[in-house]
Amino acid sequence: MLKTPFCLLLLLFLQAAYTASGQNSRSYKPYYKAINQAELSVVELNFSQGYAIYSKAFEQFDRHQRADLYNASLCAILTGNTHQAKLWMKELIALGFTLSSFDASIFKRLPSSEWDEIKAEYDSLHNVYRASLDLTYLAALDTLRSREQQLVLGSQSR
Repeated sequence: MLKTPFCLLLLLFLQAAYTASGQNSRSYKPYYKAINQAELSVVELNFSQGYAIYSKAFEQFDRHQRADLYNASLCAILTGNTHQAKLWMKELIALGFTLSSFDASIFKRLPSSEWDEIKAEYDSLHNVYRASLDLTYLAALDTLRSREQQLVLGSQSR
């Protein structure tokens, strides 16, 4: 009887100790600082510097934000680093972007051979995103949206 609560407590303690040791949690503060510098470079129209900062930040950290990848892709295209732009665009697709997400005129500067490769791999890349979705959660969200719309429409008709 007392054994189960003790095991749970021990498990929680070990998890807390592991987390506190920093072995599975890495501070992303330097990432955001670097991204801020990259964005400031872009605002100043210094796309080469922005590209360099994005590249370095992405090398140092495994997880990249979608907006950062998008901006970095634009910098890569504007600086002639189309191969790297293609790689980052593929990462964006794996994070849920669709081909229509790349409708900005700058993306049209990507060589057709790069576009052909992206289009050829699109389905497999987008399946990575689909596999990460929690379909039960999405169904619950759809139900909530539907109920909200019914409530809104019902209150407007009064």
